[in-house]
Amino acid sequence: MASNIVGTVVRGSDFFGREDLISQIWEKLRTTNVLLAGPRRFGKTSVLYNLLDEPRNGSKVVHIDLEPVKEPVDFVVTLLDKLREDQKIMNFLRTGVIQVKEILQGVEVHLNVGEDVDVRFGLKERLKDNWREVGESILKRLEAYEQNLVILLDEFSMMIENFLDGRLQENEVREFLLWFRRLRIDPSMTRCKFVVASSVSIDQYLSKLGVIAAFNDFEKVVVGEFEDVKTAVLFLEELFKGKRWLISKQGMRKILELVGPPIPYFIQVLASEVIKECKKKRVTPKAIEEIYHESVLGASCKTYFQHYYDRLKHYDIQSERAAKKLLRELSLAGEIERDQCYQMFLKETQQQADIDGFNNLMSDLENDFYIRFLAESNSFVFFSKILRDWWLRYYSL
Repeated sequence: MASNIVGTVVRGSDFFGREDLISQIWEKLRTTNVLLAGPRRFGKTSVLYNLLDEPRNGSKVVHIDLEPVKEPVDFVVTLLDKLREDQKIMNFLRTGVIQVKEILQGVEVHLNVGEDVDVRFGLKERLKDNWREVGESILKRLEAYEQNLVILLDEFSMMIENFLDGRLQENEVREFLLWFRRLRIDPSMTRCKFVVASSVSIDQYLSKLGVIAAFNDFEKVVVGEFEDVKTAVLFLEELFKGKRWLISKQGMRKILELVGPPIPYFIQVLASEVIKECKKKRVTPKAIEEIYHESVLGASCKTYFQHYYDRLKHYDIQSERAAKKLLRELSLAGEIERDQCYQMFLKETQQQADIDGFNNLMSDLENDFYIRFLAESNSFVFFSKILRDWWLRYYSL
């Protein structure tokens, strides 16, 4: 039975309905790197942990959270610090090139005197002038390891933002991204693959830095809604198992109707509120609709959605202003033709931007899962019905 865990990582039997996605990722990892795309709370980290918990293809999987990484040397320190948690890998690295052996000896000095807290600081001091060479030596040495290595890099965009918000110049960030790319595409690197995940589109950072090709060796895999309604129904049945007296099939259909595209996170939010509000009585479709408007879209659940508004600050000032205007109008109208969106964009930017600026903004909004483009009508709509309803309630004025 799947637990109704809203907004946090799910593992084991609580991980539901993503079997095809997981298989797709493992198939791609045979030959290439994977960029896992999806907004916050859509389940990217849960997907990463499934890859970690249930490895395939004879792979060794390592998970690294990059959110605390502030500068490039920290990237290599974090990698080495994570690898040292696996004694088998450490024993293998000790037999490697002299440079890596010397670094590992420095780590062991700290560990032997019980100074594990200081290990990362000590590593950073030792690597600050040669992190590129050490990082390359470690990963190339691991090419000879007995298993293929899959390195999961969570919150990659957050790391890049940390770089830009810190003491680094843009050329230093570009240098890191190009170093990382050169390492990945090196002909000798065939058994080490990367899965990169982030809550904010990497594309806008790459575009800003002028290195959009720095990730062209990745294949994008999207973590979005369930692939079909049948899976969504089975998911709901799992969430209400043991509480089935609370809800009828008509009630389940009402939940899916209100949520729109069957995004697991939004289904969980509404299901959680239904269970909370109706612990002692059977709920009707009408009651579910009231819960949706009064609770899910109400103040008590605002934190579940606020991120979608707040993260627009990652855009430049002009794009942020235009994006908020376009999303406001889309929430009111439901669907707006592309040409009309462009005119709004020009008006909001006071004719200072051109068609390329408009296309870049709309691409960013699509990549960040705010909107969808409907080719048949040459128009844009909100990516999610529930997100549109929330935007309409709080930001339509």
